[in-house]
Amino acid sequence: MKVNNQRFYNSAAWRKLATAHKSQNPLCVNFDECGGVTAFSDHIKPITEGGAKFDIDNIQALCVKCNAAKTAKQAHKRFEE
Repeated sequence: MKVNNQRFYNSAAWRKLATAHKSQNPLCVNFDECGGVTAFSDHIKPITEGGAKFDIDNIQALCVKCNAAKTAKQAHKRFEE
């Protein structure tokens, strides 16, 4: 079953935290490999898998390329389940 978290990601609380996180972490966590700048504040452990929504230790800075790669990997994992 697919869970839609769009309401959460559009909430003022998440947007405020994500904006602050991106400003404090301007480079992708994989910068040494990709050279990207932060475009997303991404949950390391997805909230659909029990990851904490507002835990700063569960959030990482990702560039567009790395976010797309992680999303594709997660989709593939869900497809195999």
